[in-house]
Amino acid sequence: MGEVYRARDTRLGRDVAVKVLPTHLSSNSELKLRLEREAKAISSLNHPHICTLHDVGSQDGMDFLAGGGAKWQVSKDGGTSPKWRRDTKELFYLDGSDNIVAVDVAASGDAVNLGVPHILFQSVGIQRDYGAYDVSADGKKFLINSGNLAQGGDPLTLVQNWTAELKK
Repeated sequence: MGEVYRARDTRLGRDVAVKVLPTHLSSNSELKLRLEREAKAISSLNHPHICTLHDVGSQDGMDFLAGGGAKWQVSKDGGTSPKWRRDTKELFYLDGSDNIVAVDVAASGDAVNLGVPHILFQSVGIQRDYGAYDVSADGKKFLINSGNLAQGGDPLTLVQNWTAELKK
């Protein structure tokens, strides 16, 4: 979708990564929305092994994101609504089919090892309008917004002890 360049922030004397949406693609509203969603996802994360978003904007008809620090690709298929387990050893997100996916994260110094993304819960009719899901600090309980408020359904599902069920 975009092009990523290594650049130098001359004001602050640091290397940054700049992702741009080239001018020939900037009229595509879907791509602009994807870039905006990516910026929101990056800005919601706070971890020493994930880049920090420094700036978002448009210059000369070209939309861009500018960030710094290390960056590792978690999913080649994309994802939304990322959430960290409090100890940062696991990352959860929604894939394109609204499955809740988990990735193990092991960090030591500057090295990061990412596990293979695996589906924890298959699509459960997640309602994105009011926050798709939340996860407890230990990563063992999930609150999933799965109801349909327009039809009067129960809007929340609490999933707990699911790891014990996997062992059966």
